[in-house]
Amino acid sequence: MARQADFATKITTLQEKIAKKSEELKTLKAELADWKQKKENEEMKELHEFMAEKDMKASRALELIQKGLEKEAAETTQEQPSSDGQQY
Repeated sequence: MARQADFATKITTLQEKIAKKSEELKTLKAELADWKQKKENEEMKELHEFMAEKDMKASRALELIQKGLEKEAAETTQEQPSSDGQQY
């Protein structure tokens, strides 16, 4: 009978630990989300200030970003070695 009580005690103890850790994890996830939101807000503020300084509309900023991404992708493609193993 003592062995049954040991099992029950261990199980209860572990369930309590899991509940406590779950609550800690929930708190950490909320804190992480808060910091990510603060970072995003700061980046958006920086972008808005830049656009205001340049008297730029969002559509123009997006156009420039898209062109930059396309140029970057083209440069990356050119830098990759050929797939047949030969180097020139």
